Amino acid sequence: MLFGLALWMPIRAWPLIGAPFVEEVIFRVGLQSWLMAQLAAHPRTRRLTPAWQAVLAITATAVAFSLAHVARHPGAWSALTFLPALLLGGIYQSHRRLTHCVLLHAGFNGIWLLVQPFVASFELSHPWMF
Repeated sequence: MLFGLALWMPIRAWPLIGAPFVEEVIFRVGLQSWLMAQLAAHPRTRRLTPAWQAVLAITATAVAFSLAHVARHPGAWSALTFLPALLLGGIYQSHRRLTHCVLLHAGFNGIWLLVQPFVASFELSHPWMF
């Protein structure tokens, strides 16, 4: 169902509408929530406070999110997704509202679409930096 969105959505709308929704469902609702449950249940980590369990789950999810973006944005640009992923994870953990994360993620993608032409020209003129 989720991946069927890509079939009808115009290619320009995908980064602003489809991708934020699908990625937040996969990473926040799926992975981060699953990690929280695993950390709370595991004998070694259930001794941690819920705040530390959340830090571990959010960090691991942010790493997975960044690694998922390596194919699309190789090098340093995929690493830059780590900080927004931490923020999105913290917001989801605090509010448990997917809508907040999807809207913020769409905003991040919108900013990326605006600066991407400048980044591409900078990479061509400074290839040693990336």
